[in-house]
Amino acid sequence: PTSANCCPARFLFLRSRESRERLRPHLTEGNVDKTMAAPVTAIIGYDTLFYEKSPRLFPHNPGARDWFAGEEKTGNENAFRNGTLQGAYLIIAARAIGLDCGPMSGFDNEGAPTLGGLYLAPLEHEPDLTTLVSIGERVPGEAPSATFNGLGEGGAFDGRLVGFWGAWGEETRTVRLYCPTEGNRDRIAYCNQQLVCTDTGVTEADPNSICEDNRCYQEKQVPAHQGIFVHDTRTGRTWVIAKADEDFDDFLFWNYSGRTPCTGKGHGEEGVEEDGEFVRWRSSAFLAVAGPGRAGAAYRVVFKARTGEFDNGVYTDPVDGIYLRRGPGRLPIETVLDTTMAGQSLDPQAPADSVINELGLEREGLRGRWLTVNAKIGVEGSSEEDGIAGIYLTEIR
Repeated sequence: PTSANCCPARFLFLRSRESRERLRPHLTEGNVDKTMAAPVTAIIGYDTLFYEKSPRLFPHNPGARDWFAGEEKTGNENAFRNGTLQGAYLIIAARAIGLDCGPMSGFDNEGAPTLGGLYLAPLEHEPDLTTLVSIGERVPGEAPSATFNGLGEGGAFDGRLVGFWGAWGEETRTVRLYCPTEGNRDRIAYCNQQLVCTDTGVTEADPNSICEDNRCYQEKQVPAHQGIFVHDTRTGRTWVIAKADEDFDDFLFWNYSGRTPCTGKGHGEEGVEEDGEFVRWRSSAFLAVAGPGRAGAAYRVVFKARTGEFDNGVYTDPVDGIYLRRGPGRLPIETVLDTTMAGQSLDPQAPADSVINELGLEREGLRGRWLTVNAKIGVEGSSEEDGIAGIYLTEIR
């Protein structure tokens, strides 16, 4: 039984090994082995439009559909509560006939989105959401059949304008991500399948890493069609800023981060991050947006992008840069900084033969005409200690 016999739950049963392998990348580490070994895995979700079946499921009250139609918050709350209840019924029924069940909630529900989007909400308890851009919405400047299937790897908001990353289409390409060589020592060791927990002596290894010729890496699928966009919350219009298949090769940058298995088990201060999600490769786009805020006034969008030859999953001599586009309109993209430039072009105190090695941009980095970036500068062939790094402020005229 469910309230008003709404029955919002929807069940997907995975019986084949192939179907469970498709689920593997979206499981947390502790749930992988159990899921792969189970004869059947049930994915339990709920239909947000469950009320469309109310005339059939609750016929003695013809007005039941109207309790939820147009009331997104009320409908979703009822779907979640009653769908969860139906999942519990499934467990009870399975155990009644002698089957064991192990409910799990450790998974990545962002891996293959079919709903969702970018929303605007006031800062208050349980606010009403205003949809700005949705999964399934048409991509500006593309064919009518092209719709967003990924949003939000990076986002920025100046009070009116929203800058965001978006992807569309089914075409992907494989990127190879080699384990980091700098940073948290436990994460480096875990990625390289060499993390030894000091309290147990057990070696922990990232099961997703592939190790060849003394180097370990992982491979990820990234959208071939992706871009940077800006949305005006007042007019409801969305503009294209840059696209990977026209202006650049990639807007996604990867970082191996999170909590390792040995956290808090006898390791030094460098490896004792107790909170957060489990360690894995995470991608993000970087952009910032600003506009004077007057009706019809121009906006500025600053973003990070990469170009370079792509061979066997790896960029050859990639150029990373910070770029500017002004709008509205398709004005030319301007290069603010990139990794081909001399270090002294950014910092007069940099060594004479130095170049910019790395660039970073935060979503709050652009305010009016002022832009803040972070950078690492070094000399080719020298050690990291010989280089310099800093946070820099510049005016965009």
